[in-house]
Amino acid sequence: ISLALCQVRTARPGAAQAVGPRTEPCRMSAIDGHQLDLVQEQIRQRVVSTPTELHALVGQTLPLATTRDPDAIVAAIASTLFGLGALQPLMADDEITDICVNGPGNVWVERGGSLHKLDLCLNSTDLDVLVERLAALGDQHVDRLSPLVDVRLPSGARAHVSLPPVAIDGPYIAIRKFSPRRLGLSEFCDLVMLDELVRLV
Repeated sequence: ISLALCQVRTARPGAAQAVGPRTEPCRMSAIDGHQLDLVQEQIRQRVVSTPTELHALVGQTLPLATTRDPDAIVAAIASTLFGLGALQPLMADDEITDICVNGPGNVWVERGGSLHKLDLCLNSTDLDVLVERLAALGDQHVDRLSPLVDVRLPSGARAHVSLPPVAIDGPYIAIRKFSPRRLGLSEFCDLVMLDELVRLV
């Protein structure tokens, strides 16, 4: 299944908000485990490779759930089954450059050069699934005997996973994203470092 399915509709939490040292909500619509199991069973029986096909399948499988906000429901299912779960909306936020998970608990992100603690919390089960997903994307294996792994994601982002015993209260997950916007030379002119380099040369 293509990760393009995760692009059905991904919110950009905080993109329109001012940067500041605050806690920010970033959860998508909740989908319970039973609903996910129903959809996953249907996917095993069919070929689903596009957002349109997934949308149709979810509508047929969960007709009552999709009457509320079908796009959000489908996006949540896609990110959970094929993407990085609760972290998928953060991956789509261009203002976020780093995502840090230091064991079970709150997720931290870097936005605008500052760290922010999110309302988003991951438990041990969430982390185990996320670690397996990241390792699979990099075609690698990670366990207590090989507790460190580096993965380059399809988007170009880089992820590092550390498991116990290296990460005492882990797993630890760090994802470094890259800005889609390219900087021109003129944008470096006001940087102190450029002036210093010019002086040294």
